[in-house]
Amino acid sequence: MHSLEQLDEAMPYLLKTVELDPKHADAYYNLGVAYASMDQAEQALDSFDKALEAQPDHLLAGNGKKIIEQALK
Repeated sequence: MHSLEQLDEAMPYLLKTVELDPKHADAYYNLGVAYASMDQAEQALDSFDKALEAQPDHLLAGNGKKIIEQALK
């Protein structure tokens, strides 16, 4: 998911995944990455938070959250 075109293609699938499984930590993490790549920091932070709610030890989501929080300061 590095190009904007791939992000555009992945977003509906990620959103459908979390709709069907609201505890899918990896899908929320990937949504966070996608939102961060689109300069939507608040949505990225929310997605990382949801990933951590579903899986508190999700290291990548924790790291993503820290990066976004630092960027928002």
